Amino acid sequence: MKIKKFNSYINEGVRDLMKPKSQEEIMDAINNLTPYGMLNKLYSMFNETEFPIDDLEEIAEKKIEEAEAELDDILNGDTLSDVVDKVAEWVNKNGGEPKHIIGRGFKELSEHIERYDEIYHDDVITEFKTLLRVFAISEASNNNREFNI
Repeated sequence: MKIKKFNSYINEGVRDLMKPKSQEEIMDAINNLTPYGMLNKLYSMFNETEFPIDDLEEIAEKKIEEAEAELDDILNGDTLSDVVDKVAEWVNKNGGEPKHIIGRGFKELSEHIERYDEIYHDDVITEFKTLLRVFAISEASNNNREFNI
């Protein structure tokens, strides 16, 4: 085996050559995450003494409010099966897995409720949408693909 020799400045460790990320680079990376991913990342990366988390936490909370307002608009859609499809898209956009919406029975149940809507009270549709909303938020926030970045 032949050993290559390098100049002394090259023999520095990789860690010595690395420069820390600037606060601007960190902010850009965090701002590109989904709302729930941003909040989860902030909680996992920083504590209050290392970083001004309050400002970032407010930004993340505002993004979450906007995302949940978008979800509420979706839930006021036309047919239940269309609502389920759009909620699955919302979940995907916000970091969750849409298959957990479509594949967990929501689609089939929505189609069943639509097919037999004359036998169900309006409360059934309201409660179905409430369950779908809570499940979608839980999926996006707790099963966030970006959390492990």
